[in-house]
Amino acid sequence: MSTYFITVLADVHEGREKDFHAWYENKHIPEILEVPGIVSVRRMTLNENQIAADESHSQDHYGFLTLIEIETEDFDTTLDGISKLDGSEVADFLIPGRILASLYRDPKLYTRH
Repeated sequence: MSTYFITVLADVHEGREKDFHAWYENKHIPEILEVPGIVSVRRMTLNENQIAADESHSQDHYGFLTLIEIETEDFDTTLDGISKLDGSEVADFLIPGRILASLYRDPKLYTRH
């Protein structure tokens, strides 16, 4: 079994955050969790305090992050299942050009003992 993560970064029009969260919590996350191979979905809101590596580090951050964990032997089928979900409703909430989805593989977890 292989493990993958999908990250989704997004920004929402001011005043539409409540609608965005309601759609995500009540519709989209339950749909995602029905896709074979999906283990978990985590959602986060950007904290007002940020750490910059140096002065050249961009301070342009996305407001929301979704982290989807996948365990599967057939990643393409899982990804196909996710891509078939209807996300058209969210288009009214999102700022055009301010959504970014990325796929990651081979995660490593390090913890303090």
